[in-house]
Amino acid sequence: MKPSLIVVCGHPLSGKSTLAGELSRRLGVHWIDLDQLRVFYFGPADPEPNLDAATTAKDKAEVAAAYNIIFHAVELYCREFPARSLIVSLPLSSRRFGQDVIQNIAEQYSRPLRILWCNLRNATPETIDTRLRQRLLDGYRGAVNSRSYFLECRDRFEPIELQCCQIDTSPPATVEETVQLALNYLAA
Repeated sequence: MKPSLIVVCGHPLSGKSTLAGELSRRLGVHWIDLDQLRVFYFGPADPEPNLDAATTAKDKAEVAAAYNIIFHAVELYCREFPARSLIVSLPLSSRRFGQDVIQNIAEQYSRPLRILWCNLRNATPETIDTRLRQRLLDGYRGAVNSRSYFLECRDRFEPIELQCCQIDTSPPATVEETVQLALNYLAA
């Protein structure tokens, strides 16, 4: 199989990191995650990013910088490791610009672009709260740490315009089921 650029995207709490991590482990492919890069460079996201104007400005600056870092990292990886596939997880659907950047990198380095769009279609309050609690238990600290902020972020998202495989990660779907759907799409 030709080395691919595999993008796992979707709104917050949709299971991007879970799916990307499982794919990385099972396929033996390197994985870069936007939230992990953000924490590495800037520390954990503020739990209340809209608290005041200064906190909002800091959050927006960190998010913009993290996107710049991940796009540069993807480009560098594709250039320096032409024989290796790469998995990237980020909430790509909130930024048309991001879709264009990823597509341009894939084209520049002749990489098949395989997009897996995680979609929490049945985002009930219980599902959202369960996923937020699980994040805390796992020690994972993404930018979305409350139900209200999840809803605000989700409502900003635009659909993916590039060819992709949509994966509904809502219960009762299991991690194993979503991984199998992704593996089937990647193998096709």
